[in-house]
Amino acid sequence: MREDGAVLGPRRDVLDRAVADVTRATGDDQLAALVGQSMRLNLYAVTEVLDDGTSLVLTGDIPAMWLRDSAAQIRPYLMLAAEDDQLADTLVGVLRRQLAFIALDPYANAFKRGSEPSWHAADLTDLRPEVWERKYEIDSLCFPIELAAQLHALERSDVVDAALHHAPVW
Repeated sequence: MREDGAVLGPRRDVLDRAVADVTRATGDDQLAALVGQSMRLNLYAVTEVLDDGTSLVLTGDIPAMWLRDSAAQIRPYLMLAAEDDQLADTLVGVLRRQLAFIALDPYANAFKRGSEPSWHAADLTDLRPEVWERKYEIDSLCFPIELAAQLHALERSDVVDAALHHAPVW
């Protein structure tokens, strides 16, 4: 749990079952412990639940969220989300943040939390303050769609809604 009360990582009982599955599949207790530790700490370290309930995922060593990378980075947590509603809420929050960013600029591939400076501020493009980098990549739109499908498969009724329907990816 973070200082702000947000629970970002998987519940201990859910993660313990996943670690036991890794041990059974590989026979390697050290590998299973490493997987467990990584899954316990990663989401907590790189994800911030914003005031609007969306989840910002920093996807590298710079303060930005790439659409493709954020979807890929949370993919391992999808297998645990069916058993952990708070984790699933965080993952749906990632999709919501991605859709909000796409609505701002469907041609951008990376976004910022706010209007802090970007290394790409001098690019010769129509760069909005929230955009880190405006480089059109089709996979930047495809990964959020795939994430929506994976979250919808968890039987979450809040995934397919107006934000997804009106996202400029269709």
